[in-house]
Amino acid sequence: MPIKDLLTIRSAMRTLRDIDDSMSLQVALGFVAIAADHPEPMSSQKLCETLDIVGMGPTRIIDNLTARGRKGRTKPGLGLVRDELDPEDRRNRLYSLTPEGVKVAKKLGL
Repeated sequence: MPIKDLLTIRSAMRTLRDIDDSMSLQVALGFVAIAADHPEPMSSQKLCETLDIVGMGPTRIIDNLTARGRKGRTKPGLGLVRDELDPEDRRNRLYSLTPEGVKVAKKLGL
């Protein structure tokens, strides 16, 4: 990977950590994946495939990115992503950016 790409990743993480100083790399990657598909919503299945994750990983990522936050945490969610049922398949979820998420994506150049 070229140094330029590493510097871009570092800059993006700094921007995201300005929003939440404890944001994990996996949550940051989840946001970037959803933002890259904007304005189309990303399905939960596609998020799992994109990030190569299974189990509770997607739930933790989305809980951090939505306004609801994680159970048992005093810290609220970030409110960057909207989480809705897929009207065509109720077993699936659809993730899209909130207006605040769009602002952050623009800061990242997405």
